[in-house]
Amino acid sequence: MIDWIYTVHGKIDLRMAAVKCSVVSGFAVYKPTIKFGTCNVQQISPFSNKPACFTTEGIKYAQSAYFYGVVIAQILNGFVCKTRKLSFFTQGLGNTFMLFAMTTEIMLILVAAYFQPFNTAFGTRDNIYMHFGTPVFPFALLQLVIDEFRKLLIRNLKPDKTGKPHWFVRAALW
Repeated sequence: MIDWIYTVHGKIDLRMAAVKCSVVSGFAVYKPTIKFGTCNVQQISPFSNKPACFTTEGIKYAQSAYFYGVVIAQILNGFVCKTRKLSFFTQGLGNTFMLFAMTTEIMLILVAAYFQPFNTAFGTRDNIYMHFGTPVFPFALLQLVIDEFRKLLIRNLKPDKTGKPHWFVRAALW
């Protein structure tokens, strides 16, 4: 049974768990049952002193990267949710409490990533820049663009003949 939660099996190469062993002419023959790719990121784990690829350490790096991505997406989501109708570019960054909260959030994920006691306590890892929330930027910026377009429609669509806002504006303001 492989321990995925703690670092007990962090040094075990998981590719060896997917090997079929058979005896042919008195010799042991090992055949892989799963085709593994190559390890493109040579990141050495500080806990096992081995590359994180194909070990249980890899899941720690993946969970940390996901956590950092969620935090970065929520920061950009905070900019999206600042107003209902006014554009982000019109309003600007005048809310000092929000900027303080976002700065604190960034500092907390940096501490969670690079402060060794936090790595041990919470199971986080020090991801490389390519994995440190970077994959979430296109989606977060797409969310910002879609919301800016929605706010543009809310500001510029005129009411219909009855004087009520269009169905889109009513749904967007709800």
